[in-house]
Amino acid sequence: MSNTEQKALATFSRLFQQNIELIKKDTDIKAEVEKLREENKQLKEE
Repeated sequence: MSNTEQKALATFSRLFQQNIELIKKDTDIKAEVEKLREENKQLKEE
């Protein structure tokens, strides 16, 4: 594997890992939003 190919693979690998981390954060945020919506709904009903 050439130096350029190694650099490209390292970059791809790093970006892929960042993407996975962003997807996890997005999922966590969506879960938090859903929880807050549920709490808000319950407060409005009281």
